[in-house]
Amino acid sequence: MGRLASNSPLPDGLKFGDVFKIRGEEYLLTSLNKRSMNARLRPKIGSKDINLPLNDLLDWLKSGKINHASGVNSETRHCVRLASLTNIERLAWIMRCDYVRPLLAYQKGETTRQLVTKYINKTFDRRSRSAQSKYINNDTKPGVSTVYMWLKLVRDNNYLTAVLAFKEHRHKARKDRLDPIVSEIVESAIDYYLSPENPNLFDSYVIVENRIKAFNKSRPKGAELLPIPSKTTIRKRLFARNKMDVDTQRDGVEKAIKKYNHGGKTDYGHFIGSRVEGDTNYVDCLVFDPVINFTYRPLLLLFIDCYTRAVVGYEVSYLQRGSQKLAKAMTNMMSVNDTACYSCVPVLIVVDNGKEFDNNTLLHIQDRMNIQYLFSPPYSPNCKAMIERFWGTLNSILLHKMKGTTKGSIEKRGYYESDELATYTMQELTDYIDRAITIYHLTPHSATWLAPKTMWDDAVQMLPPTVYDRDTIVALGSKHAMCTVNKGRVGFEYLEWRNSAMPENFNKEQVIVCINESDLTNVWVINPFDEDDIYILDPVDPELQTGLSLDFWRSYRKQLQEREAQTGNRENASGLRYELIQELYVEAQTGKDKATRTRARLANAATKQIERQSQNIKASQKGRCTKNKFITAPKNTPKPNSSDYGIE
Repeated sequence: MGRLASNSPLPDGLKFGDVFKIRGEEYLLTSLNKRSMNARLRPKIGSKDINLPLNDLLDWLKSGKINHASGVNSETRHCVRLASLTNIERLAWIMRCDYVRPLLAYQKGETTRQLVTKYINKTFDRRSRSAQSKYINNDTKPGVSTVYMWLKLVRDNNYLTAVLAFKEHRHKARKDRLDPIVSEIVESAIDYYLSPENPNLFDSYVIVENRIKAFNKSRPKGAELLPIPSKTTIRKRLFARNKMDVDTQRDGVEKAIKKYNHGGKTDYGHFIGSRVEGDTNYVDCLVFDPVINFTYRPLLLLFIDCYTRAVVGYEVSYLQRGSQKLAKAMTNMMSVNDTACYSCVPVLIVVDNGKEFDNNTLLHIQDRMNIQYLFSPPYSPNCKAMIERFWGTLNSILLHKMKGTTKGSIEKRGYYESDELATYTMQELTDYIDRAITIYHLTPHSATWLAPKTMWDDAVQMLPPTVYDRDTIVALGSKHAMCTVNKGRVGFEYLEWRNSAMPENFNKEQVIVCINESDLTNVWVINPFDEDDIYILDPVDPELQTGLSLDFWRSYRKQLQEREAQTGNRENASGLRYELIQELYVEAQTGKDKATRTRARLANAATKQIERQSQNIKASQKGRCTKNKFITAPKNTPKPNSSDYGIE
């Protein structure tokens, strides 16, 4: 410290640490700005630091306006520091002195690295043999750089070894400097700031100020008044709290989980359906569609249970992202199905912000089934770590080994001709995915060391999952529309359904109609007076509506209405329907201004309608209407697979 004072621009007679008495208060000279030549004076008790020009300070000293007292010199300060050391701190100081003292006999240029290393080894050997080492815990050999630092510190402070006495860091929390009453008022104001009313921090400060003023007024005369803390004090108290707890109270649990759970360990209940993660991804394999004679990559929407690591529902087809794809996957998840996945009604579903999860169908399922949905932030796959990891597992055990695989990237694919080698149809791909999921369920998981099937069976014994029948879930997981009941009938997109068992008070009432977009044979009507009561309605025109999909109906409805308006004969109208379906089938094959998956969807729906119309025509020819000759299906019309390419 003496060296520092001698090199500083302070005039003779002044040094850092001197005490100045200004207006009855004592201030310490702590620093001097070399550019502005302003001296910084710090009060011993309370108040704020003051910056004073050095020339004004010297003028006031000469005139006697302020008093000056010399501060404690460096030697006295070091002696006071030595006296305050604990036993462990004193032994550590002696150890540093043992390593430095032999080197003080050499000049600065003579203390080479070899010399310092030599004395470090000698001192360490001597201390290891001495009895003093018994009282020193964890005595280790210091490094050369550390000893150089100690040596420089002693030389810069007039060769005082007392500067090597270091105080240990505080292990216990600092005592609260606020009065207990003030501290309680501040904490209650912070609790109000974190309340659902969402006040600002200034309101909390006003509450603290008013409560302390009211408390001081009620105190007896002569009693010490409570100080009012500053805004900075309240802000520091707020920052000292757990950040996640603060954000949870301020913004809610959902936002706090999104903010603080990136890459962290996900917590969930130890039962089936406590947390289910869902995601949609393109399959790393091209499939061949014989109807349109084209290849494309289908979309796979899959859900996985986090506790058991079991697949609880999936949907793979040419359907694009949307409510129809989500409804199919949710139906498979919550009802008994013939796929390899298990079934359960989850408590929490974690999904991304894809458009297939942003629709009214999802909101209706959420309200009816009491399922909580959590949307992960964009570009944060760690929020759905298990489902993201499953994609890699599915690629490694199946997709990257199939003919027509895209191998995930151009670099990995190389010169492999995926388009030319793609031979699997959608039905074959679905069968292979079922087999891969079955193998996955029987293979021990790397995190639990148990197979998902074993985990599922054990969890079922503890708490069986809730599973609904197929018809109920198809109704709840379908497209929902508000329609008006008219004499026991409801209409949607120029189609009608009826049920004579519906009560008469439904007439002219707005009801929720559940529509399965893949099959318009039946619709479901929810009782507006009892949500648990559901009615199944039959088609008014079964010949037209049986097996009809909504997309296909929208594609040829206008043309069909125009052609049927030209004839009043129902038999001729049926023939016109059949001719129009064949035209749409040819149009889907040629790909006229339509995407590949749209062509596949329409072509397969048209094939299904052609097959059904052919059956109806043959049945009518064998029955009463044998005189009328209708058009039959051509011989080269391809027949759909049994699964209808993933569409129910």
